[in-house]
Amino acid sequence: MEGESQPIFVGARFKDKRELKIACQRLATRENFEYSVVKSDKSRMRIKCLRDGCSWSLYATKIVDNENPFFKIQKMANEHHCVGVLHRGHSQASATFVGAQIQAKLCDQPSYRPKDIQKDIRRDFGIQISYIQAYRAKEEGLKAINGTDEESYKKMPQYCEDLKRNNPGSTIVLECTPEEDGRRFRRVFICYGATASGFQYCRPVLGLDGTHLNSKYKGIALWKSSSVIARAASQRNVFNSGCLNSFHIFS
Repeated sequence: MEGESQPIFVGARFKDKRELKIACQRLATRENFEYSVVKSDKSRMRIKCLRDGCSWSLYATKIVDNENPFFKIQKMANEHHCVGVLHRGHSQASATFVGAQIQAKLCDQPSYRPKDIQKDIRRDFGIQISYIQAYRAKEEGLKAINGTDEESYKKMPQYCEDLKRNNPGSTIVLECTPEEDGRRFRRVFICYGATASGFQYCRPVLGLDGTHLNSKYKGIALWKSSSVIARAASQRNVFNSGCLNSFHIFS
């Protein structure tokens, strides 16, 4: 689990609202209380203890300092007059919060299972979360580490250009389908120049392998190796040569 978050006190600064929320959630889970959100928008956040009669509250606003805006805690009543959380769950144990706590472990262990996340959260925070909460927390953690699928697809054109620039002689064909909001990825063919030139010294054997993609958008990734494809790639006539008409590569 990640280490202690930034201390919370009047005057404390946070680089953005997300960092402030994570710090408040960690404080609430550590000190065994829950809070409700009174007001929250792009420029401010006000929260108070969920228990009736408890005076604990916090108010923070966004400060625009030249080009580096930040959130600052302006007011805080730091005393509790309640008995705290009396159930096993916790209102502040959201997928985003739990995902932030397990990011370090996800970097080292991408196969981190939801049921193991449940056990670790129970041990480290004394909070019981459901399997679906743990699953969503893992998704949030991986999203924070790797970005979203949509962001990755948007970078495909630049990725192809970078491959061409750094691998002279390569054949890279990116196909997209027209959409109302721009272009949508269809398929991509990649044949590195060094690989294509090396095929002429290989025996005329066809190799084909593939796997189903289990990510959000599914699809199939296929690898096909032969001197026929190498010649087609060298002629820059990949999709119309007949080599790839029977399947999509990375589609």
